[in-house]
Amino acid sequence: MPPSDLAMADWDALADGLTPLFGHDVGDLPPIVTAQLKAMRACNLRPRLAELANVPTLVVSARHDCLAPPRAGLAIAEGIPGAKYVEVHDAAHGLPIQLAGRVNGLLAEHFSKAG
Repeated sequence: MPPSDLAMADWDALADGLTPLFGHDVGDLPPIVTAQLKAMRACNLRPRLAELANVPTLVVSARHDCLAPPRAGLAIAEGIPGAKYVEVHDAAHGLPIQLAGRVNGLLAEHFSKAG
């Protein structure tokens, strides 16, 4: 969540609300998370992004996302000819949960044009 939301958050209620979405207490990171993060750091597919030139692509980033920062999303969009890039300014990594309506609207618009 963006810093402005976290400053006012009831942390216990927030964690309790996220538990059903993740299937575990969000304070307990499954061992796979570390392996996923290592794999993401080790893999660089930027040289292959141009292969997606004929695939309608929407890249959405959240300004306050520290796991998938906007600079990474922008690099992906710039590597795919014709990709559309959208940065949501009042969100972080939880964007699809926190602002589901906005994300769904962006997806619906993208799919209607790509179809």
